[in-house]
Amino acid sequence: MKRLFLRALLAVSIAYVLEAEIDMQESSHRAIERRETGWHLLREGEPFFVTGAFGEYRMDLLAEYGGNAVRASARRESLDEAGRHGLAVMVNLPARGERSGLDWDDLEQVAAQKERILEIVAELMDHPAVMFWSVGNELDYIPGRD
Repeated sequence: MKRLFLRALLAVSIAYVLEAEIDMQESSHRAIERRETGWHLLREGEPFFVTGAFGEYRMDLLAEYGGNAVRASARRESLDEAGRHGLAVMVNLPARGERSGLDWDDLEQVAAQKERILEIVAELMDHPAVMFWSVGNELDYIPGRD
């Protein structure tokens, strides 16, 4: 349970750290805004409803078939390709899990991972295709390792 809690805490902490440690300028192309009807995700000032897929291949078909968003890796080339097709991107930040050898109890490993993620965000955050950040992909919990 301790490891599960630490993972959840890391994910929440990274979200706060992204704002605190990187000068996050307000973006003209994405925002979350409270309106009379509740909270709304905005893109270019208009309400945005995600219709998307995962993958970095054939973004042209995704857009052609009505998709407006894609989950892709944290590479400028992927963001550029998505932008060419008018797609918003949920950028998958490369966070390692236990299966990849990360020891959540090793503070140096966790700090190094956090630093690497912050560097990627600082490099890509102004790209117009970026809509969201996803910390890791299917970060695992291995039962019995507490």
